[in-house]
Amino acid sequence: HRSREFVTLSNPMFIAPIYNEVDRFGLFQMEVCYNEVESGGLSGCIDYKLSAQEIDDKKFQAARVIMSLAAFFGSLVTALLTTSLFWESINLKPLTIGFMLAYFLESFTMIFFDTDVCNEYDCRLGPGCVKCIGAAMCWVIACVAVTRMDNFKTRAIRRRRSVARQTRRLERQLRRQARKSLSANFIMTATGEEFQLSTLAWIS
Repeated sequence: HRSREFVTLSNPMFIAPIYNEVDRFGLFQMEVCYNEVESGGLSGCIDYKLSAQEIDDKKFQAARVIMSLAAFFGSLVTALLTTSLFWESINLKPLTIGFMLAYFLESFTMIFFDTDVCNEYDCRLGPGCVKCIGAAMCWVIACVAVTRMDNFKTRAIRRRRSVARQTRRLERQLRRQARKSLSANFIMTATGEEFQLSTLAWIS
């Protein structure tokens, strides 16, 4: 839909008599249908690819590039997130940046409405544009979700570190108590032996 039905044209575009007027336009191609009366019985529609040479409009070309980058970054970050079986072991902050970048790129695609085509034929939201807006919202939702995951991971790490510190503290206390107990037993044993020796000496 993005490629050939990004917008609808309020003022249909006339290309040639053998084709019907085009009322939909895409970023990379448009659907052209034959006029059966003028085309000598030909019917059906074809996808006509739009090249940079045919459309000399910098904003149009920019919208195409931005759309491609948005799809690339969004797919890449999503793949990195979904293929990580143990997401706690990776740094999630770069992923949030990637999702936000995909959102901004997806949003900047709307400069298409300021192109010469839209200024001349009065573009309106088409199926592809609606999906583009939906994708931008999905990138925002994904960014928020990953941020929450990162916060959860941070809290979990802090809890583990706190438990580890408490465990080490208890171990040190137990070792100190064990040393004190051993020292006390040794002193009592030594004192008892001295008492026995002194008693035997007095008796003798």
